[in-house]
Amino acid sequence: MTTPLLKIRPTQKDIAKALGISQAAVAMALNAKTQWKLTDETVARVQAKAKEMNYSPQRQASILRSGRSHTIGVVFIYSAYHGPQERVKHLARAAIRAGYQLIAVDLAWFEDDLKQAAEYLKGAAAEGVILCNLSPEKSEQWEWGVHDWPTLCLSSPSEAAVDAVSCNMEDAFYRMTRHHLEQGSRRLTFLTASYDVAVLGGKTVFRTIADRVRGFTRAIEEQGGEVISAREDNAAQLGLPAAFRRSADGLRGQVVYPPRPPGISNAFELGAHYVATLLETGSPLPDSLVATNDDIAIGALGVCQKRNISVPQELIISGGDDSPFGRHTAVPLTTFRQPSEDLACFSIERLVQVIENRDLMQAPVHERFLCELIVRESTQRHP
Repeated sequence: MTTPLLKIRPTQKDIAKALGISQAAVAMALNAKTQWKLTDETVARVQAKAKEMNYSPQRQASILRSGRSHTIGVVFIYSAYHGPQERVKHLARAAIRAGYQLIAVDLAWFEDDLKQAAEYLKGAAAEGVILCNLSPEKSEQWEWGVHDWPTLCLSSPSEAAVDAVSCNMEDAFYRMTRHHLEQGSRRLTFLTASYDVAVLGGKTVFRTIADRVRGFTRAIEEQGGEVISAREDNAAQLGLPAAFRRSADGLRGQVVYPPRPPGISNAFELGAHYVATLLETGSPLPDSLVATNDDIAIGALGVCQKRNISVPQELIISGGDDSPFGRHTAVPLTTFRQPSEDLACFSIERLVQVIENRDLMQAPVHERFLCELIVRESTQRHP
């Protein structure tokens, strides 16, 4: 069997040869600034032949001529997860519509993550960077010393003076918790992944989940209930007491922020481990499990199915981010959907504005979008 030869990319020299004109004439016809030197007929012939031959200008040569790459870099982490995948897809589409190309970099690709990612994007001549779903620690390291690109934080906690676009997670979890309460829940658990924590200046910081905890807490306290931190050592950072003050039959919520158990490597396993541990130790299950993402919730659902725990009759479970898996579990999962396309379009539009006018970096914008609650069978205890 003969191995097919790779198709050689056509050059301006090839176009000139095909038309029987000079290479200089082809170069002028393909450059909007020099087309006036040729007749309209010659320009039309060159452009038609270039299209026929699938010609595209060499990137580095184009950059050298114009001084512009029209390239935006996006730095994210864990490309296997649904959220980052969805955002990068919409960022790429929005960038193309704006006349730019997108170079995506997963920090998990690099051992010396931030510096190597920056070098990679420098090699691609990126003109601006979007930090997508990075931790507070990673975002701040980038913002304060990695490079002086125009930078926008997308769904990444940031207190630095850069543009930031995110969803209103306090509102999302407030409405989600209200939904649980409307189903009759009296004992609710908010379960989040241990790797959401950031350590800044030697102190544990919970900014990544702070808005979500506030939403959960506000919904319960508005109904006369109280919320605690399940771990005493986290109570101060979360701004919650470590013990209930009222009688056991009142409306209660607890925020569970477990350390990563040995052998647990992802959020699916974390959700499964939490429910399995309660069952194995004989501890009572809550009425409701409000997970911070779909992966945790799906892991919990799996254990319930294996142990014959009825969802939602015995335990109501919800997630977040509307991953495709949650729609097809044995009990379809209630979740919320972030407006990824709107977030991406706004982010690209804003970053392009800053690239074109760096003075805008002096007045950063912070934009927040609302999420959509998606109610499915996992929380519909009462029709």
